[in-house]
Amino acid sequence: MKIEIPEFKKFQDNNISGVMIVNPYWLEHLLNLFFQGYLAEVYEEVADTKINYSASIDKSAYGIISQEFNKKHLGDAE
Repeated sequence: MKIEIPEFKKFQDNNISGVMIVNPYWLEHLLNLFFQGYLAEVYEEVADTKINYSASIDKSAYGIISQEFNKKHLGDAE
């Protein structure tokens, strides 16, 4: 499965600005879990990463999962 990784996005987390880098292998792992139906595991992985790294990681991870889901399912409808 090929994943389109968005460009680095700036974020603000507790008044700290920076650049968030998301590991594409981790995203691929999340997408594999998601499409196999392991939704609780996806949520747990994102929650653990959010606690350890950045409060804004969930927006990026869920955004990319949503983007891939829409491509797979809405693309098939066309």
